[in-house]
Amino acid sequence: MKRKKRKNSIKLSKKKHLCSVMNDTKWRQLKEAVLTTLPFVPPLQIKTVLEDTPNPQNFDNDHDVYGSGDWMDGVPRLLIEWIRVRPRRIESNGLIIPPKVIDISNEFLEILHKYKIPYKIENNTIYIFGYIRDTSSLTLGNSNEKYK
Repeated sequence: MKRKKRKNSIKLSKKKHLCSVMNDTKWRQLKEAVLTTLPFVPPLQIKTVLEDTPNPQNFDNDHDVYGSGDWMDGVPRLLIEWIRVRPRRIESNGLIIPPKVIDISNEFLEILHKYKIPYKIENNTIYIFGYIRDTSSLTLGNSNEKYK
């Protein structure tokens, strides 16, 4: 079964003119580090090579940082076109006090740097690509860039 999924992902990536920038080992290292080293699991959005729309579809406002993602559970890593991570969480303090934002962006980037995972920061989110057309926009996860 895994061989068939791999064949399909290769076929689809070629059809879409995408090149692979991650492998199963790097996805596994990323997931394990996120689940074991961060104070909370940040929310994420996943786009597979099989789908036209990412899941969840809405990930563009601060209301989306209340929850946490399932971190690729149930999604074969070799089908992931990209994930979009917002490494912060908003905690409610009641109705009168403004919510508190807990930002672990730099800790998340440290994971990317440790495992040399290429990424792109755009609109306060971090994109990690499994497949991409043009790699020139990616930062290799061993730079000293800090999250902005």
